[in-house]
Amino acid sequence: MAKQPHVLVVPLPAQGHLLPLMKLARKLANRGINVTVMNLETIHRKIIHAMPTRVRLVGVPDGLELDHRHDLVKQMECLERVMPGQLRSQLVEGEVVCVIADVSLAWAFHEAKAMGTKTAAFYPASAATLSLLLDIPRLLQLRILDHDGVGLTESSIGMAKEIPSWEANELPWSHPAYTDELRKLSFQSCCFNVRECSQNSDYMLVNSSQELEPSAFRLIPNAFPIGPLQISTDIDPDDDTDNSVLVGSLWPEDQTCLTWLNMQDQGTVIYVAFGSIATIENQQQFAELAIALEFTGNPFLWVVRPGGSEFPDGFLKRVGDRGKIVEWANQEEVLSHPSIACFVSHCGWNSTLDGLVAGVPFLCWPFCFDQFHNKKYICETWKIGLELKAENGTDVGIITNAEIVRKLDELLYDDTIKSNSMKLREIARDATCGSTTDTGSSFLKFETFVTELCNTLCKCHIDNVQEISKDYKRQLNLNGQDVC
Repeated sequence: MAKQPHVLVVPLPAQGHLLPLMKLARKLANRGINVTVMNLETIHRKIIHAMPTRVRLVGVPDGLELDHRHDLVKQMECLERVMPGQLRSQLVEGEVVCVIADVSLAWAFHEAKAMGTKTAAFYPASAATLSLLLDIPRLLQLRILDHDGVGLTESSIGMAKEIPSWEANELPWSHPAYTDELRKLSFQSCCFNVRECSQNSDYMLVNSSQELEPSAFRLIPNAFPIGPLQISTDIDPDDDTDNSVLVGSLWPEDQTCLTWLNMQDQGTVIYVAFGSIATIENQQQFAELAIALEFTGNPFLWVVRPGGSEFPDGFLKRVGDRGKIVEWANQEEVLSHPSIACFVSHCGWNSTLDGLVAGVPFLCWPFCFDQFHNKKYICETWKIGLELKAENGTDVGIITNAEIVRKLDELLYDDTIKSNSMKLREIARDATCGSTTDTGSSFLKFETFVTELCNTLCKCHIDNVQEISKDYKRQLNLNGQDVC
C-alpha cells in the first residue's frame, strides 16, 4: 500500500471550535489520511473514548490546576506556553505534510512555517462572519469601527446585498456580559489573529458551503468550503467507533433521551438547547421558558447545563414524562430523530448546521457573538425559522412565556417554514455529496484538499530522494570514485 500523508490537527480547547475540527479529523481519516490530534491533557482525557481508532490522539501535559480546567483564558495561555515545543517535536518525528489548526492559534502557524510545513487554517463559523473579520482593516480605515471594536455609526454594517447586515451591538466579538476590556481583547483577537492566520496559511478551510453562502464565498474566493461537517453524513462502514457518542464532546451525553424520543409521536417534540456557552442565568427568564414549555402541551426535550437557575415550584411534577431534561445530548442524533418538531436554539453555527442538515424549523434565541447574524440567516435569508422578541420589542430584556408559546404555536403550524426547512436540508446535504450527475462544492473542495495533501507527500518524497542522491554522490567524491 502506498504511503499516506500525515497531518497534525491542533484545536482550540472550546466545545464550539473543538467539535467541528474533530469531525474534520475523522473525515480525513476515513479518506486514508494519517491524522494526529494534539490537545492539552485536560481536553485529551475527555475526548479519547469517542474518537475512531484510526485517529491518533496526543495529550500534552498542561499542569492546569483543577479550577482552571474550565477557564478558556487559562487554557489559551497554557496552549501558548506548552504547545509550540510539542508541535515542533511532532513535525520533526512524524513526517507531517500539513498542520491544520484553529484560526485563532497564530503561534501554530508560525511554528509550522518555521519548519517549512504547509498549514491549513480552520474556521468553524460562517463564511459571512469570516468575510467581516477579514474586512476589519477597511472598516477601521473608513471609521465605521474604532480600534476597540466599537461601531462609530448608527448604520448597520453590510458586506454584500445578499448577506444580512450586522448591527453595532451584535458584532461577532460582542457579549452582553463583557466588560469594555474583555470586548476590546475579543475584538483584537478577531481582528489580528484571524487575519494573520489567513495570511500565513496555505489553505483556509471553512465549515460551510457555497450552496448555503454563495455571496460570502465570493468575498473570500480562496477559501475552501468543506461543510457542513456532520458525522451522520460521513460514516465509514469499516469504522468501529460508536456513532451514538459525539466525536469531540467535552461532556458525557445522556443516552436515555434517545429511548425517550422513540416513545414520542412523530413531529411533536420541542427540542431546547443553547449550546456550551449560552445559559439562562436570569431566574425570571428561566421560569418564563419553563412555564411556556408546560403550557404548550407538547412533549419537550430540554438540555439544561448544571449550576444554573432553578425550575419553578412543582414544574417537574406537573410535566412528568412529557418533559425530558438532560445535561448534554448528541445533538446530531436528536435532531435527526423523526419525533422532533422544532429546535429552540441560541443559533451558534454548529447548532445552525445541525438543524439545517436535519431539516428542522428554528425558534431563534441568540445570546452573543455571531449568533445574531446566524439568526438573520435563519429567519430572513433562508426563511426556516422565527425569532423571539423581548417585552420591549427588541432582543434585549425578558422574553415572556406568552411570546414563547405564541411563536412555538406559529412555528409548529407554518407549512411554508417546514417546506423551506426540508429544501434547505437537501441543499446542505448535497453540498458534501459527490455523484456522477451532481457534485457539491464542499465535496469537490475537500477532495481537492486531500489530493493536494497527497501531492505534498509525493513532493517531499522526491525531495528526500534527491537529497539522498546528493549525499551519496558527495560520499563517492570523498572516496575518490568517479561519479557518472
